[in-house]
Formats: sequence, structure tokens, C-alpha cells
Amino acid sequence: MRTFKIILMLVIISISNIILANKTQPAVNGLNAKRTSGEAPSISTYIYNSGLDLPAPTLNVTKNATYSFNSLIQIPGGDLIKGDVYFGVYLPDRNKPFSWQHDGTLISPQRLTPIIRGIDLKEKYGFDITSILGKEIKYTFTGSEPVGMYLIYTLITVSDTDPSDTDNWISIYMSPFFFN
Repeated sequence: MRTFKIILMLVIISISNIILANKTQPAVNGLNAKRTSGEAPSISTYIYNSGLDLPAPTLNVTKNATYSFNSLIQIPGGDLIKGDVYFGVYLPDRNKPFSWQHDGTLISPQRLTPIIRGIDLKEKYGFDITSILGKEIKYTFTGSEPVGMYLIYTLITVSDTDPSDTDNWISIYMSPFFFN
């Protein structure tokens, strides 16, 4: 049954990533966020252990090991001018997301906190979050964390809008990892 739930969750994540990547945006706060040309940004999120693993989209993490988290983002250019990037993790209960802040700390806010504000969406370019921050985002699993499937997320929204409103989303990517 547990295997079935994991497979079902991965299918749902894949379908939502496809749907959201092609979503047309409505007007937001007076800013016409509708994309009349171009594609949504492409996102790849991964986790790895510096000394042991190659970067991978999914991974089984172990106790007392430090892992690095990163997200690669390709901006195709287009009609939108600015966006905010949110990067974090949902715990196995998936009740609320944790967000990484600009200084690399993981927090559980009442509201999502962008790790990068005001990125240029008009020009075509690519970047990864650790290059923008100038440092790796790391976390050591101590064994006190809940057991189960975690979801790393990267969300790009129209700048200075509410990230909990899906109408403000430009692109989202989620990738699972497991702690047993």
C-alpha cells in the first residue's frame, strides 16, 4: 500500500508540473501577467551528499549526513518583467512548507518567503540558486526528522504577489526524496 501511495504521489506531482508549466496567468495587482508569447521557466531541483552522491532528482537520505540542495532555472524570456523565487521543502505530513531564506537557513513561516526577489523574466538566461546566493544550501539529517517522503519545491511567482494564490504562479517544480 505504501508503494502505491508513493507512486500515486509521483504521478500527481508530474501531472501538476506539466499543467502548471503551461498555465496562462491572469492579470495580477494591475500588472498584466498574461503570457502572450514564450514558455514558462524550466526548473530542475536536486539534492546530493557532497562526498558520496551525484546530484539526483530523487534520493534516499541517511541519518547524520549533510546534503546540499539546489535548483537550476532556465528563463526563456517573454512578456513578464519580474518574478520571485521560492525554494524549500514540505515535510512528510505536507501541512505547511518550510522555506530557505537568502542566508541559507530553513524556516517554517506563516507565509512562504522568497529566497530571491525580483528576478528578470524578460531576458533569456539560466542560473542556479547557489550561484545567486554565493553559497551552498545544506542540511544535516539528525534522525529527529519525521520519516517518509519529503518534497523539495521551487516556485516562481509574479514579483510582489501572494505565493499562496496559484493565479500568481509562473512555474513550479517539486521533487521527492525519502528519509527512513
